[in-house]
Amino acid sequence: MPKTGRVVILKEGTAGLYFPENVGILLRTFKGKKGSRALLYTIKGEVDAPRSAVRGTLPLPPVDLLSPETDLKDVLKRAVHLNKVGEEDYLSKSPENILIEVKMRDLWRAALKAIEGGEGGEVLQEVPKRYSGLTHPRGFTPRELGELYFSKRLRDEHVEAIKKILSPADDGHYGYFVRLKGERRHLYFPYRNEVMSAAEEERNLLRALANALIPRYEEGVAQEAEGGGFSPTEVIERLRSLKGEKREALERIINWAEHYIENATWGEDFHISPAPIRRMEDFDLEDFLLKMLWRLFSGKGMSLVSALTELMLLSGRWGVKDAVDALMKYHTRSGRFHFPLEHTPQERMEADVILKRFRNEEFAERRDLTDLTTYTIDPPDAKDFDDAVSILEGDGKYRIFVHIADVSHYVKPGSDLDTGARLRTTSVYLPNRVLPMFPPEISEVVCSLKGGERRAAFTVEMEVNQEGEVERHWIYPSVIAVDENLSYPEAERRIREGDRTLSTLYTVVERMRKAHPRLDLETPEKRVRFGEDGEVKVEIKRPTPSTRMIETLMVKTNEIVAEVLKERMDFGVFRIHPLPVKDDVEEFNKLLEGLGVERRIEVRWEELKGSEEREEGEAVLQELLQSGKIT
Repeated sequence: MPKTGRVVILKEGTAGLYFPENVGILLRTFKGKKGSRALLYTIKGEVDAPRSAVRGTLPLPPVDLLSPETDLKDVLKRAVHLNKVGEEDYLSKSPENILIEVKMRDLWRAALKAIEGGEGGEVLQEVPKRYSGLTHPRGFTPRELGELYFSKRLRDEHVEAIKKILSPADDGHYGYFVRLKGERRHLYFPYRNEVMSAAEEERNLLRALANALIPRYEEGVAQEAEGGGFSPTEVIERLRSLKGEKREALERIINWAEHYIENATWGEDFHISPAPIRRMEDFDLEDFLLKMLWRLFSGKGMSLVSALTELMLLSGRWGVKDAVDALMKYHTRSGRFHFPLEHTPQERMEADVILKRFRNEEFAERRDLTDLTTYTIDPPDAKDFDDAVSILEGDGKYRIFVHIADVSHYVKPGSDLDTGARLRTTSVYLPNRVLPMFPPEISEVVCSLKGGERRAAFTVEMEVNQEGEVERHWIYPSVIAVDENLSYPEAERRIREGDRTLSTLYTVVERMRKAHPRLDLETPEKRVRFGEDGEVKVEIKRPTPSTRMIETLMVKTNEIVAEVLKERMDFGVFRIHPLPVKDDVEEFNKLLEGLGVERRIEVRWEELKGSEEREEGEAVLQELLQSGKIT
């Protein structure tokens, strides 16, 4: 509220006063029966009005009410004229001009001045804890701030311009003001002067840090961070050379980066003052960090997460393994990859119940194959074993058994575990860890075919003749007991040493391969591994006899299951390879001919086109979609 003697502008209609005569001299304020009141001298004489009717002040000196020489009517005459002339002058400005000329800092200073004079605004009785002691408890509407700054009455279109100037403060991370809910409406509460001073000091310190790391940094920023950049060794040396406040500032940036990468969002401490300020009119903290790192790493255009990860590595805070773990969290939590890193409490609870029941299970009504010699053959670092193989010989034929862990025996449709598995669709094998489709109680215990332990399985049994042809097959639920969990190298050694079971299995599978030859593109596969010391190693994985043996058995098993599904069900989900491009096949045949290879690839195009089958499949799919059975 203005002080006694000030010439004020009144809300239009107060005591029947309208522009430009809505002015008065404040005689005194007091508490009345109807709340806070103001006694004013106007062209209609003394007026008793609500204090809220006072909208602002005119740029006239305070009136000495005690002096006998003071002519109140003359003061009012000048006030009316100034109100009219000033308004006309102001209204000549367009809202666009206001947006150019007025800064949020200007409105902030006007608000502080008003608070010092005890003028205007609405007091917030309880400031939110996050802003306690950081903002003044007196807040203002955009109209009030505009009128404080211009000392003039505003039109609605000009108030809209003031709102646009204030809008960056709406998210709570901009300087000068924070937008909070008052008793009846949202108001803008100005930060205290010391808060903004702290923000400016931190901004200046960060700029000094950038200049210490990157010569002529300010020029680089002006040129949108073009050019510059240092080798990794130079960056490490520059980071290590920082001392005192600059070292502390770097540590804060590193902490911010760590939180951002692991959580895909900035932490609560990502700000440049005691208040949660990240931006001001001439500074944006996130933009500043990105451009500084661009200049440091010569990486203009690199993403924020890439730049921050580079900083974490070169500062020594993380090793490569740490960075990979953190980036996995980032890509999952950012929504880029929809693969949950952790299982839900409901999934873990359900898995625990299954585990307790499993320990006492009798496996009734399943074919008992525990007397068979059975092996799992997997990579050396495998933790879960989901398939196993056995073989029997007799009457000039062979019985090969492929056992697949029976997850469906435990995980029922519609359960929490089933829902989680549908979301993931598979287990993901990464260089440093496995992201299992099921919790470890299921994937590594209940449904893992561990040596020496009874497990539920689905078995595909094949009767194979001496030529490697599968003459008959059976599929049934079983219970098995794996004799050993072998790695590929161990199986390889056993085959070379003449282990009867494995050698026989290998020989029969080779006959199966020759009976149905395929094009084997023995392409080496690159595998990234992390050593215990965090060192990154790239291994070249090449096909071996044992990997080919297991691959052949799994392909044949899938073929048999697909055939059964096709025969017994109206529809199924099949993974197929598309037909090759006809021109490519002809070109390849010419290449073979040029190399002197007396073979050709013959494709029966008309037989394999399958247009009728494709049309039938599309019709079934459309029917399922319309019925809502699949989405």
